[in-house]
Amino acid sequence: MVSNREIAESIEFEIRPQRRISEEAQAVHGISNEQAAKFEPFQSQWNQIADYLKDQLIVIHNASFDWPILLDHVARYGLEMPKIQGVFCSQKTAIRWAQAMNLPCSQRGPSLDALTKAFEVEDLRAKGNGIHGAKIDSLQAALVGEVMRHYGNIGEV
Repeated sequence: MVSNREIAESIEFEIRPQRRISEEAQAVHGISNEQAAKFEPFQSQWNQIADYLKDQLIVIHNASFDWPILLDHVARYGLEMPKIQGVFCSQKTAIRWAQAMNLPCSQRGPSLDALTKAFEVEDLRAKGNGIHGAKIDSLQAALVGEVMRHYGNIGEV
């Protein structure tokens, strides 16, 4: 959670997946099927997750992928989504930056890794052996977002 441009709180919910994790995903996330089997199921953690989301502006660096997964789980288990202020996709917002800086950019926008490198922001993933996870990615997105907010106009970079 970011408050007054500072990371005020950081939390990660480890959810037991409903199917086996592919070898590729295990390598990316650093979580084995054996580890994941010990996690609590989504629905048993929902109240804590919902309390965390309530009345917040949700910032996600790939919201077009991640947000529908959350909404699907909420619907699948018949849970109630809390009122939020909205969802902001930092990846979509960074498209103009990427184009102006000639960064690689998919239809969804530039990767968090590309922006981290371009803005010379501390690479938190590198410190964690390159592991990709919700907590580390949210912290990385906050650092990149702060650089983008600081420069404001893409012509200043």
